[in-house]
Amino acid sequence: MVGARAANLLIRYIAGNVQKLRDERGLAQEQLAERADMHVTYLRKLERGSVNPSVRSLVAVAEALEVPLESLFLPSIRRPPRAGRPPRNPKPTG
Repeated sequence: MVGARAANLLIRYIAGNVQKLRDERGLAQEQLAERADMHVTYLRKLERGSVNPSVRSLVAVAEALEVPLESLFLPSIRRPPRAGRPPRNPKPTG
């Protein structure tokens, strides 16, 4: 079970780093997806942490962002997205 937790944490780091680096460069998801030669839907899933990206995909994203591959694996400053549904907003009372 420790291996699965570590893998999930790493996927969350990657998701947060890709989103942070893309935002820092002022790129839309569509622009990064085009540069990385991948479908924008896949990139969105990658940024949410809902896919287990292949090494090829990670290399393509790193090259498109012009960063070393290892920078995608560092603990991200941005809070990594949590898997699953977002929490519901409570209905206002009154």
